Amino acid sequence: VAAAPRLRRRIFRGDGDAAAVDAAVRSTTARLRYTKARKLLEAAMAAYETAQAAHERLDEKDPTFEASGTKLLARLDDVESQRGALVQLRSDVSDIKVAVHALDSELTTAKAELAAASSTIAENDRLREAIQEEERRAFREQRDAYLAEQLAEERHRIGADARADADKQLELVKQELEMEKAEKVHLLATVEHLEADAEHAQEMQREHDERAAGAVDFLFGRTRDRAPSRVAA
Repeated sequence: VAAAPRLRRRIFRGDGDAAAVDAAVRSTTARLRYTKARKLLEAAMAAYETAQAAHERLDEKDPTFEASGTKLLARLDDVESQRGALVQLRSDVSDIKVAVHALDSELTTAKAELAAASSTIAENDRLREAIQEEERRAFREQRDAYLAEQLAEERHRIGADARADADKQLELVKQELEMEKAEKVHLLATVEHLEADAEHAQEMQREHDERAAGAVDFLFGRTRDRAPSRVAA
């Protein structure tokens, strides 16, 4: 219990998770390097086999026989060099895995001790929330930094053709958006035109109704004017 404050400060600073994230990053990097080294070894072995097959087809009296043998030895040296690098990287990956496991175990133990010690503290809930938030913040920072680094490396590896293709696709999307925008503008103009036509039609209908009403009033007026003359007759 006496060691709990020191453990809490360590976890609150995010040192444990930072070390774990760093170890995970190193493990990922080592695995990537191992995969790359394995492919290089496979390529070197393929080149050696090709050179060996070509050398075996030559007669010892062939003027290129000695040069072919020298080339074959160089290919063999390359294979051995790549194999040595692969073995070293395999060892590095194994060591990093052990380190990651040890860090995970240490961090788990520290958190367990902290949880046990914090149970006697009145502000346990507030402290635990603060610790978790700091851990999340530290992890996000480490994650964002790692992702940014990986993204930068990936962008660097992308060739000019891939970037040109991406730009072309982006341009197509922009053109489609512009076309959609133009269609929306055209549709809006059509709607406004239809509304204007409808308003004009309503105005013409009102004028027609007024003229019709005037004609009716006129006819009824004339009818009333003639009615007395018929009675008098």
